[in-house]
Amino acid sequence: DADGRCIYCEEKCVAELVAGETVTKYIDLNKAFEAAKANEGAAVKLLDNITGGASSDGSLTLDLNGKTVDKVEITDGTLTVSGSGNINALNIKNGTLDISNNGVRISALTAAENGKAALTAGTFGSISVSEGRSVTELLAPEYSYKIGEGWASIEQREADSLTGDITVALTPITGLTVTADKASVIYGYKTAPKITAVPVLADGKTASYKWYRITGDTAEEIADAVDAEYTVPEDLDKGTYTYRCEVTSDGYTLSAEAVITVNEKVIDNDSVEFNLNSSLTYNGKVQEPDFTITVDGRELVKGTDYDVSYSDEIRNAGEYTATITGKGNYSGFAEILFTVAKKQLKVSDIILSPKTYDGSKAADITEVVFDGLVAGETLEIGTDYTVTGEFNSADVNDANKVTATVKLADSVKNYKLTKETLDKETSIAKADAKVTTPKAVADLVYTGEAQQLVTAGSSEHGDMVYSLEQNGAYSSDIPTAVNAGDYNVWYKVIGDDNHNDSNPAGVKVTVNRADAVFEAPKAVADLVYTGETQQLVTAGSTNDGTVVYSLTEDGNYEAKIPTGINAGTYNVWYKVAGDSNHKDS
Repeated sequence: DADGRCIYCEEKCVAELVAGETVTKYIDLNKAFEAAKANEGAAVKLLDNITGGASSDGSLTLDLNGKTVDKVEITDGTLTVSGSGNINALNIKNGTLDISNNGVRISALTAAENGKAALTAGTFGSISVSEGRSVTELLAPEYSYKIGEGWASIEQREADSLTGDITVALTPITGLTVTADKASVIYGYKTAPKITAVPVLADGKTASYKWYRITGDTAEEIADAVDAEYTVPEDLDKGTYTYRCEVTSDGYTLSAEAVITVNEKVIDNDSVEFNLNSSLTYNGKVQEPDFTITVDGRELVKGTDYDVSYSDEIRNAGEYTATITGKGNYSGFAEILFTVAKKQLKVSDIILSPKTYDGSKAADITEVVFDGLVAGETLEIGTDYTVTGEFNSADVNDANKVTATVKLADSVKNYKLTKETLDKETSIAKADAKVTTPKAVADLVYTGEAQQLVTAGSSEHGDMVYSLEQNGAYSSDIPTAVNAGDYNVWYKVIGDDNHNDSNPAGVKVTVNRADAVFEAPKAVADLVYTGETQQLVTAGSTNDGTVVYSLTEDGNYEAKIPTGINAGTYNVWYKVAGDSNHKDS
């Protein structure tokens, strides 16, 4: 009727459906929405303010026609809101909202997880989206929110709710790309990546720039980074870095990010420079080398940039392998060879056995004294080293030093000799002279002439000399004797330059007495008793002693010629009592 009521039920009509030239009025907005679903392109126009709510699950247009509706829910399809008017609460549960002009005001717009919009117009008291979303998702490209006269900030646009006097407007910055000339670099890079911000500005607009480094939820503004291009620092560690550029024009700010990845530097034998800061020499202890590892001119820090392990306990002299394993900004590994040098030994002295002349230069060395041995360590002759020695001469008078030559055994791995030879002053003692003993001449008998008492002795070690007195004068002449008797012939060797004089030794020699030669006495012929004593024989004679007589064989003999008085027969016994050179007869 003329009052807008149904002629049948007399209820107030709240909406009409315009489908082509057909107009159908409804007392229930939900009924109008249902009917619109069946009429593609149909529009629902409000005829009155609606205190209740309605739900749309199809694609249709709602003309507010200056009216207010308390609540509208979109469960499917696209709802296009046109005209002017107010919706107190609009919930996009599932489906899409489209607003065609700024005459549409929605006091509270909410969008669930699947609720969508592409806003280019409208005013709002609040906008909210489900958790995990941002209110920017409800905007059409190149549009943004204004709150009052100013643009919503990036933080506000990225939030899940927005309140205030909200409008939607075309932005002065309609696009922004932030790109790096190198998306990834290797740690230690020499040329740092450059990031460039390229905004799309509305005609006649200019922009300002701010750069931020994003760490987690924190954005740290980079001082003095106010240009469209930013060069990242040259000393970034391994990791992923996010840089944000905020571009502002006419108070509107748009941001975009670029990601730079700094990858580990892979080390290997070719890239690692190894410098041993101090040489290692065997000292009997476990040692660890002090070295510097450099890669591309950068000195690495042990424990931070690399770990090190060794092929063996570093104690003995020899070659070792250090394995450098990258960590932190480095990966891979390198194997470095280094050496523990042998400790230098000095031959400081030699212990010699006394040398007696033997015609050779050989010296008997019983021990070598070394300077430089680690405390508690010793070297054994014959096991750990060999030593030979030689005099500078084999002769006693010329020999005054020994040259020792020391050779360490191959088994001695931790030492080396500074010099293998050592000269030591010493001497060779004279040897005892050896002698072929002179022999006594056998069966010597007095001849009245001088006779040699011994056959000559001999020695290759000097001159034989003789004497008839132990402490008398010695001569090379063989002693002689004339007279019978016992003799001691003393002899010794007067040593040459290499031999001692021998001690005197004696040989007993006897010159036997000769048989005496004599003229025998004769009996006095024709002796006749005279009553007086008469010599019984004529005297015998000898030059070899004294002729002695006796009237009995075993009686006493004397030089007086025996006599007799009485007639009778007498036996006159005689003999020669030999002198010192003759035997008794």
